[in-house]
Amino acid sequence: MRNATRWMPALVVATGLALAGGAAAQKQPDPPPAAGGKGGPAAGAQSQKLHLTPPPPIGQAPRPQPRQAQPAPTQPHQAQPRQGQPGTGPQASQKLHLTPPPPIGQAQPRAPQPQPQPRQAQPQQRPAQPGTGPQASQKLHLTPPSIPPDNRGPRPGSRTPNEREAQRREPNPSWPALPPRMDNEPAALATLRQLLSDDVQLGYAEARQEGEVLTLRDADLRRGAERLLVQELILEAPGTEGLRRGEARNLRLEAPEAAVTMERLEIGGLAMLPLRPGQEPGEREPDQIALESLRFSGLEVRERSGTRVTLARFDLSGWRAGQAGRAGLEGLEVGLSGAPVDQVRVASASMEGHDIAALMTSAVRNEAPSRPPAGRQAYRVEGVQVLRGGQGVAGMGRLLIEGEAREDGFSGGRIAVNEVVVERTPETAVVLDVVGLDRLSMDLTIDASWTPANERLDVSAFAFGVRDLGALALGWSMEGVNIENPGASPEAVRLLQAQLRYADQSLYERTLADQARRQNMTPAQVRDQHREMVTAALTGPRPDPALDGLREALLRFVAGQAREVEIIARPPAPVTLDAAQAAMAQGPAAAIALLGVRATAR
Repeated sequence: MRNATRWMPALVVATGLALAGGAAAQKQPDPPPAAGGKGGPAAGAQSQKLHLTPPPPIGQAPRPQPRQAQPAPTQPHQAQPRQGQPGTGPQASQKLHLTPPPPIGQAQPRAPQPQPQPRQAQPQQRPAQPGTGPQASQKLHLTPPSIPPDNRGPRPGSRTPNEREAQRREPNPSWPALPPRMDNEPAALATLRQLLSDDVQLGYAEARQEGEVLTLRDADLRRGAERLLVQELILEAPGTEGLRRGEARNLRLEAPEAAVTMERLEIGGLAMLPLRPGQEPGEREPDQIALESLRFSGLEVRERSGTRVTLARFDLSGWRAGQAGRAGLEGLEVGLSGAPVDQVRVASASMEGHDIAALMTSAVRNEAPSRPPAGRQAYRVEGVQVLRGGQGVAGMGRLLIEGEAREDGFSGGRIAVNEVVVERTPETAVVLDVVGLDRLSMDLTIDASWTPANERLDVSAFAFGVRDLGALALGWSMEGVNIENPGASPEAVRLLQAQLRYADQSLYERTLADQARRQNMTPAQVRDQHREMVTAALTGPRPDPALDGLREALLRFVAGQAREVEIIARPPAPVTLDAAQAAMAQGPAAAIALLGVRATAR
């Protein structure tokens, strides 16, 4: 989303910077506590506070390096694998595909024989030795033996790629012949024929023109093996420069790979913008087309592979370069064949505030999207269901991504994901059994803004929660964050304030029970271990109000006397990441003093 909404990289960079210090200072327990989102059903009453909460310990932010997949060495195929040898056979091959094969070379040299006497060679069955024989020869020289040409001709029913391409271009022999043209075709129809490519044939049952409006009934357009049937086609002022209005009803497309039907299609204000110097009409790009509105309803696509897509409604408006547009859909259903799930449903989805023409042009050119126009951008997805055998396996109530970009460079935005549900299935049963739930219901909220004057990043909320388990929320403010070039000057980043809040609903008690079961202990004994660990880590050589306050807050939580812990860092002066990392290396007391940490438990 870096180029689509400019505030998104700020969230990613800041999250990495903020979480890096905590990861360097202390390993997270296994498993880490899950959490619930702000204001969502996963957070309960306490989670309502999480929207206003913030951040983790701050330290040097290591730049994550992408993991490069290492290709497995190819194992030569052996037609007759040796039996009884360790590390051979199909099963061993599957396990050892990341292990290089034994060295392949010539057979073990033999001691030279003095003056061997020539004799008639006798056929002899000898056990195969590693690195010898005809199969080893293929490995050594990487040259397979010559294969005589197959003169039997093509197999019955097989087709060459050229033949398959020809079939896609050849008309279906079952189609009826196109009706003859009218003696005096309307002038608008002649213009329409000129707009169609030379390989498109047009037929119709009736054609009439009233003023600038052309009406065709039972229109039939054909190109190769594709045929488009339109029960009624209405075109107002069609011409080389565009179309004022168009309407089509009951469309049906027949093609070799799919069949498409559509109840209604409407187009308004279609304009062909001037070509660039030296550009051909067929090279026109999306930003050289303007479209006021496009909408259709009742779409159904059936592919030969078995995939079926239906869409109740689609609307698009404001397609023009440099202008913010909108697109939305309702009632999307995708039926899959041969997949782990067989149906996906989306109640509605929309996008607004983006230059749609520029986005499509960037996609065609395979380029990064340009900066969106100043103003507000938003993405919404609601009512997602994933089904298998008619039963729900996952879903999402709502996804909202909002962003704002101003001329002065300010950008801000919000991400809210509500009711992400994972149902119990054979694949998820193991995870659900660990936490003792029949289903997971999760929420996520992120609110952030960036001001270019002082390169200030404010993350007012980064909250995640799981219903019936708990909710975690963070927030922080930093200066010197360059979202245009993240990581360019980490020494310039300064922490202004940070906050972390965790509200437990049952996760800690479930963790105690699980750890006790695995270690053959009681939950009380595990709790005692946690208390000893906290005491040892946060007890200094002399009384320290800040350090002692953090220790006592965590001990109250471990003892079950509090269900919510809040840690706030407000340093007296902005703290650089290098200074924070150096303080953490000295121990908890130095880091707490530098960052101005205060903790409370409720």
